[in-house]
Amino acid sequence: MSRVNILIVEDEPIVARRVERHCRAALGEGAGRIERVDGVEAAVDQLQTGDFGLVMLDLNLHGEDGFSILDRMTSHSAHTIIVSAYADQAARAFDHGVLDFVTKPFEAERIALAIERFRGKAETRSEKARYLSFRNGRRIERVSLDEVSLVRGADKYAEVVLGDGRVKLHDKSIGKLAALMPDNFMRVHKSWIVRLDGVERLESFPGNRHELILKTGERAPVSRSLIGQVRALFQ
Repeated sequence: MSRVNILIVEDEPIVARRVERHCRAALGEGAGRIERVDGVEAAVDQLQTGDFGLVMLDLNLHGEDGFSILDRMTSHSAHTIIVSAYADQAARAFDHGVLDFVTKPFEAERIALAIERFRGKAETRSEKARYLSFRNGRRIERVSLDEVSLVRGADKYAEVVLGDGRVKLHDKSIGKLAALMPDNFMRVHKSWIVRLDGVERLESFPGNRHELILKTGERAPVSRSLIGQVRALFQ
C-alpha cells in the first residue's frame, strides 16, 4: 500500500498526540504526512485542500458536533475512523459510512486494529462516495447517489441532475467528482457523467457525433475517444 496521509481531528492535544503516535506505529513506513486540527472548520478546510486517505475523528470538538464534518465529507474519498467517548453514537456513525469506531479511553492495540481494517479496505479498492453533500446557506444537504441521474461540468463546479429533474450545484469540479463516483456511473465526455442504468439508448449523428439518451429524457454527448467503451456497454 502507498504511504497514507492522515488528518487527526481532536480537541485534546494529549489525545491527538497519542492517536498520531499509535497510527505511526501501526502503519510503519506506510505513514505519510499527519496533520492535527481541533475544530470543524479547520478540518473541512484541510479536507478541501489536502490529499488525505484517512481521517481520525472525534465527535465533540470544543462543543461542536463532529458529525457535521461527516456530512460535509460525503464527497471525499478519505476513510474515517471515529475516536470518541460517545459509544452510543456508534450506530449513527456507521450509518455515515465510517470504517471503525474506537471508544475512548483506548489502547494502542485498538488503534492498531482499526488501522489494520483501514489497510485491508484500502488495498482491495478505493472507497467510493454513497452520497453527495451540498451547501444550502449554513445547512448541508446530503443526497444519495441513488437519486442522481447525471452530472454536467459547470466551469470549476458541477451541476448534479436528480432523477426528478432538480439540479443542484456542487462545489467540486466534474473531474474530482468522477474520481469518487461508483462503478454504475461513467464519465462519457469531459463535461458529462451519466448513470449507466439510467441510459435508454445510444444515438449517432452525421459528423461522428454521438449522444446517450437517458430514461429521464436528458441527452448526454459522448466524446469520440470514449465511444468505443460506450458502445461496448450495449453489446
